[in-house]
Amino acid sequence: MSSQLPSNRVWDQAEALIVEIEQASQRSMNHGEQSFYDLATGRLASFSQASGVTLWCLDGGTIRSLATNPGLSASETPLPTPSSTSPANTPQETWSSTASAETGCQSQPGNASLAELQVVLHLHTDVVLALTARWNRNGEKFLEGTTERSIVADLFKATLELLSVHYLRHQFSHFRYQSSQIVRREQAISSLYQGKTLTESFQHIAATVAIEGRADRVLLATVSSRGSRLITSASDTPIDRRSRQAVLLESLLDAAKPFQDEIVFTVGSIDSIHRSNNPTPWGEQLDRYLGESGSRKIQIEFVRTVPNHGEPIAAIITEWFILPEEPIDQSFRKSVHEAVRVALARNTSVWNSLKHPLSSVSSKRKAVFTALALFALIFVLIAVPAQLTIPVEGRVVPENHRRLFASADSVVTDIFIRTGEAVAKGQRLVQLRSVAIDLREEQLRGELSSARTRLASLGASRNGSRQSDPGRSDELSISSDEETLKTELLGLEKQLALVEEQKRQLMIVSPIDGIADRWDLMQTLTMRPVVQGQYLLDVYAPTQTWVAELEMPDQHVKYLPYGANGVVQGDVRFRLQSHPDREYRAVIRDVAQSAHVDHQGRSLVRLKCQFTPIDTGSIAIGATVWADVECGYRPLGFVWFRGLFEWLERQSWY
Repeated sequence: MSSQLPSNRVWDQAEALIVEIEQASQRSMNHGEQSFYDLATGRLASFSQASGVTLWCLDGGTIRSLATNPGLSASETPLPTPSSTSPANTPQETWSSTASAETGCQSQPGNASLAELQVVLHLHTDVVLALTARWNRNGEKFLEGTTERSIVADLFKATLELLSVHYLRHQFSHFRYQSSQIVRREQAISSLYQGKTLTESFQHIAATVAIEGRADRVLLATVSSRGSRLITSASDTPIDRRSRQAVLLESLLDAAKPFQDEIVFTVGSIDSIHRSNNPTPWGEQLDRYLGESGSRKIQIEFVRTVPNHGEPIAAIITEWFILPEEPIDQSFRKSVHEAVRVALARNTSVWNSLKHPLSSVSSKRKAVFTALALFALIFVLIAVPAQLTIPVEGRVVPENHRRLFASADSVVTDIFIRTGEAVAKGQRLVQLRSVAIDLREEQLRGELSSARTRLASLGASRNGSRQSDPGRSDELSISSDEETLKTELLGLEKQLALVEEQKRQLMIVSPIDGIADRWDLMQTLTMRPVVQGQYLLDVYAPTQTWVAELEMPDQHVKYLPYGANGVVQGDVRFRLQSHPDREYRAVIRDVAQSAHVDHQGRSLVRLKCQFTPIDTGSIAIGATVWADVECGYRPLGFVWFRGLFEWLERQSWY
């Protein structure tokens, strides 16, 4: 029996269906994934005349149906094991036979009327995406031929690859959303613990609660046996505790704290009607406050010393003028309560404990005590010495160190060494080639050869003139030309010697025994043009002595300690930015006699400080350092307020 459709028409329709599904996949980026899954399974069922097509996934051992048409459940047949000969991440087909829905008997192999096709794509070790289709007797003629079976299988494979892209995109969006939610929650919890004072901490907590709960107003108050006290709100506006609204709220907190842990009330709700029939001890205060504030919903939470136990120590008042869609989850509420406890614990300090004893002292005694304390402070600032240190920055280099530069505009033709390689004095490092120097050399050699030829010609002419007519006057002219050519030859030879010297300088050699250093030597210089004076590489001797080159602002040079012979006698403590945990000490050996201006316009004086590190392998050449130059001992007040004294020195009236 022949197929219902010719094979070439089936191929054309299958290709057209793939194009249609691919176009739908592009449109589905704006219309959701589920509609695309339903469209794809529906079109596959219509094209292949299947009784049902389902798209399902096996994720972590759990089967989940993504789309089904018209009503086929997710397949529970064992998934085929990927073949070792098939490429990775490639769809694999499996044809099988199922029981007849009409007769209840098991179909024989090859009976196409009861065929089942399963196409599986392994996306991950534990994630599988699959398409399953079943045919009843309505698809008997369509699936009778081998060609039609192959077309349907290929169509399902291609469709599964398109569906896998959307499945992975949906999973990625889902996980990205979960990640963003976690990050947002972490940022919210972090904002709960900001602020130095109690007011600042409570303000950050109130602002965070207002954002998370979409509340219109959030207030925080402390609660104690002496009464409640409003501290701050989510806004920057200070709270006026003398206002009627603040007084009513504090009285509500005082009335409710012995009876409730939480008060949630919505104006006009069933709870409000029930409360009106069953008065509470704090109901009258609540009605007064709501009448003054005008909020539609209020939530008051009392924070206790221990969660769900202990005495109330604070209260969080949240108000909405428009009813919220959803409340704040309880896990975040626990974080808010803990942040309030931490803020109150941080606010407890020695100064607070001293506040009450000092309040009982008379004003006269307070004035005497303040005067004595001020005198003692001034005496300490003047009489107590302290080490004056000037913070500066700089870099470290070996003491025996050479930087090599290009001698002319040229091109690097050869590099004879590698970074970190030991080199000897006079060893070849880099070969440069200058086209201009080569052309000049060839030009000079040509001019020199031409001048020598003309000189030889003049000599031959003079000898011939003497033999033919010894008394001719041309001999004097020839002698004059010979002298001119000799002078020209001498000048050309000197120029050629200079050019040859320039050419010899194109061979860069090591000036000392040491180690070549430039981390990007091959990548930066190989067959690259360089200009005269351009930096090529460093050569440093692996000695134990290093130098810290520091740059001190010139207005601070006056603090350097000079000895009797006019030599600076000071030490330096510094740390490397790459190893801030290690501290080094150096001795100032030289101070520049002139200042220079850096790119920021600052006038700086360079200091050279010598030191011997224990481990030179951990120090990179040119590493930046943070240094403190020790400038001797000065009064403590001058050390602390040095900036003030320097400002006074700059004033004209000082």
